Amino acid sequence: MFALIQKFRTPQLLCDRADVVVITDEAHRSQYDSLALNMRTALPKALFTAFTGTPLLEGEERTKEVFGDYVSIYDFQQAVEDGATVPLFYSNRTPELELVNPDLNDDLYAVIEAAALDDEEEKKLERELGRQYHIITRDDRLETVARDILHHFLGRGFMGEGIVISIDKATALRMYDKVQRHWQEETERVRQLVAQRPDEDAELNQRLHILTTTEMAVIVSAAQNEIADMAALGLNIEPHRQRLNTSDPPLDERFKNPDANDCQGQPGLPRQAQRLDRGLRQCVRLP
Repeated sequence: MFALIQKFRTPQLLCDRADVVVITDEAHRSQYDSLALNMRTALPKALFTAFTGTPLLEGEERTKEVFGDYVSIYDFQQAVEDGATVPLFYSNRTPELELVNPDLNDDLYAVIEAAALDDEEEKKLERELGRQYHIITRDDRLETVARDILHHFLGRGFMGEGIVISIDKATALRMYDKVQRHWQEETERVRQLVAQRPDEDAELNQRLHILTTTEMAVIVSAAQNEIADMAALGLNIEPHRQRLNTSDPPLDERFKNPDANDCQGQPGLPRQAQRLDRGLRQCVRLP
């Protein structure tokens, strides 16, 4: 029997037999709340075992408390050694933010006082100002990230797909526009250099080839009123939605297809880079 944890909405006994085994996938937060307690009430004598593939944050290691100690561990390093996946490399690059107004809090309090807000409005404002969203999505910060995406993608030393994950739909659209602008500026710069010495620099020709053949797309889920909602923010989602709806094959399938835009035959690309490219494609196809 297959079921979702959401099916257990009431603490009702379903079966008190001891020969019932419950196998849980993704043994995380949903397995610790009221729905999970209802499931255990429904199956009081069952044996519970679980799988998890996501490292838990410090202070949230409740999987062992609920399900018991680990029976078997297959970690990322073992998967790499077995050839089931490729190595993962992490580079921490965080755009720094600077507070230029040391009296910011006092200024905010003065504005709030002058606005004469009622209690509900003031609580709403406190919640809004307490979020990090406005800091994360500042235009100058997104510009810094967009430039870094350009330099990182072109400077990796091999060709392959890349994924940029944004905090929300609006930020994804903004990042696309910014990266595209920097990409076109770099394309024009390299095109001028190639025109000055067309046969002298294989590396420049290869860079121009990458710049002019790479495709970018915004992949976002559909929502009601999204065109009007994005337009209110000065963004146009219509061409992106149309591309998502009409692409044949679908964009996500093209992205995961190891034969699409294969670097075989690209001028000047080392054999080692071609192997790395295929490895990256294996990596991005993993769930």
